[in-house]
Amino acid sequence: MLTEACHFLSVTTPVFITATLHFTLPPLFANCDSKVLEQVANNASKKVSSLFLNRSHDILAYIFLLKGSGQTNKALSFILQLLRNAADTASIDIQSVIKSCMVPLLARLVVGMGDEIPEKAELVSGHIMYASLANHLE
Repeated sequence: MLTEACHFLSVTTPVFITATLHFTLPPLFANCDSKVLEQVANNASKKVSSLFLNRSHDILAYIFLLKGSGQTNKALSFILQLLRNAADTASIDIQSVIKSCMVPLLARLVVGMGDEIPEKAELVSGHIMYASLANHLE
């Protein structure tokens, strides 16, 4: 189906996948879908960890807006494990991940505070506090 869509749009599959990463990566990381992430990484000629690091602020903002802390914690654990596996011996924690993209992440979350849905805006406020605290913990 993807190949047919790319043919219809007159683009190659890797070009299409690369152009739509900011839409596709956040839900894939949130769902911990490692098989699909591997396929996307192969088509984009990158590692899954590189895909995350290039779009970490988009992905984390999406994850912080998930309903329920269980989903958020599961996705964050998945990302930490993925980064730790890619880094071999480096020590990686959620604070360092958040610090690596603090300004664009907070910008995404602040924009979310203006959401028309009050519950979503309230959820964002809590995650801004979390991100801010994570920046000062060590």
